[in-house]
Amino acid sequence: MTQTDEKKLDAFLHKSLRRILKIYWPMHVTNEEIRRRTGMETISRQVARRRCSQNGSQLTSKNCTHMGAGRQKKEGSTAGDMAQNCGKGA
Repeated sequence: MTQTDEKKLDAFLHKSLRRILKIYWPMHVTNEEIRRRTGMETISRQVARRRCSQNGSQLTSKNCTHMGAGRQKKEGSTAGDMAQNCGKGA
């Protein structure tokens, strides 16, 4: 998943949660506060966590690089590269 896709999915999540909680734009509530109130994490984080768990790694694994700043897909990377990033091949 590209960063553009992640941003779009996260924006959809935040917009939907704001509607459910009846929080309108003049209220100036941050996305982090909305996620804290609902107990949810971003969709991009959920996808990354599930990717790592499917490859035999756990979220707490230090080898899983789907989390954090280094999650951009490099040109020419393959599914095997993703498995190594999740600790399976490392």
